[in-house]
Amino acid sequence: MDDVYLDIANLGAIFDINDEAEALIDRIRSEIAEVTAVVEDVEEPVTVMVYDSGTDTLYTTGKALQTHLIELAGGVNVFADLDETWANVSWEEAVAKAPQVIVINDYGQVSAEEKIAFLKSNPALATIPAIAEERFVVMPLPSAFEGVRNPDAVRTLASGFYPELFQ
Repeated sequence: MDDVYLDIANLGAIFDINDEAEALIDRIRSEIAEVTAVVEDVEEPVTVMVYDSGTDTLYTTGKALQTHLIELAGGVNVFADLDETWANVSWEEAVAKAPQVIVINDYGQVSAEEKIAFLKSNPALATIPAIAEERFVVMPLPSAFEGVRNPDAVRTLASGFYPELFQ
């Protein structure tokens, strides 16, 4: 998120609207802080896998902003240890990681509903707890990239991870 704040501050300087930029940064920090305050006492964070796309392999996120957003929302990305920001991994790796929640990146020609249907229809994936318990969080892909949508992403993720805390 520091990169997001720096970008906003730089845009404020470029367009000579520093006060507005600082107000936006403060608002984003405040909105995220509201969510992190709710999840900060969670003793055991949920394990999360991001399903962006793929049928032969899983296209997922590693060292990227989306992993940080998951952490702010009280979760742990099971593929956070990938060296790449985005990578293909085998379905066997996904099964072995046994995520409790799957984040579906919603964009493009394949809808979130179709992605979920694919995951649920594949018998090889049936032992993944998130699939067995139908714990999916749908997130618009633009929310996973730097910008003003990041607080909404953190709230969407956290309320999907811990619905009992956000009733």
